[in-house]
Amino acid sequence: MDRGVAPTADTRPPAVRERAQTTARAIHARDRVIPGRVLRFDDVLDPDEHARLLEYALAHEPGFEASAVMVSSTESRVDPRRRASGTLMTLDDLVGSLERRLRTLIPHTRRELGLRWFPVGKAEIQMAVHQLGDFFGTHVDDGAEAVAGRRLTCVYYFHRQPKRFSGGELRLYDSVERDGRLTRAETYVSVEPRDNSAVFFPSNRPHEVCPVRSETRSFPDSRFSINVWFWAPPEPRWSRPEGNAGGEVCDGRSHS
Repeated sequence: MDRGVAPTADTRPPAVRERAQTTARAIHARDRVIPGRVLRFDDVLDPDEHARLLEYALAHEPGFEASAVMVSSTESRVDPRRRASGTLMTLDDLVGSLERRLRTLIPHTRRELGLRWFPVGKAEIQMAVHQLGDFFGTHVDDGAEAVAGRRLTCVYYFHRQPKRFSGGELRLYDSVERDGRLTRAETYVSVEPRDNSAVFFPSNRPHEVCPVRSETRSFPDSRFSINVWFWAPPEPRWSRPEGNAGGEVCDGRSHS
């Protein structure tokens, strides 16, 4: 996992830029920067489980639909300017073993990420595929009323070997607490979509999926993931039934 700063271009005259920077420094002194923190676990599934999951994804290629984004508290629609990927909404019990494995990691994850305790309810689960050029712009996972119960996000990555794509990193931004509200900082932690790994982070933190670069347009060579949102009550109407600690923590640093 790597640290970075989102690039910006400032074309304002020097005097205007200096006044703006002086104001920004004064404001920044009153801000509290909350570093982006991700907890990653490797080798989540055993080889047979991993192989079955990949076979399932490939067999259900026709079932993937264009991914949507929330545009209001209750409405979602496809918007290729903000998100390009495919989503498989209906999954069978094959993912049950993955969900149970992930649930055993939640107590350790909460401690390592410094999250307040909450009663873990149902899990909302989707499978996603990212192919050449696919991405997901900056967003939070609990930003609409319909998904406000999401508390903890987990992304499980898998793909076939040898890997035929690059890019597709998860970019989790630091946050700035200003006047009691969280806003996105320009600094971030970048997480590679490592095969058979899972990453956890709070659902209210801004993040994005960087564009995927691929050697081929073949569906089997895509970047696959299982997106899991663990809810606190009230639970989502469409949620699924319930069924080795450790991991790598990446901590952020603030930059002025």
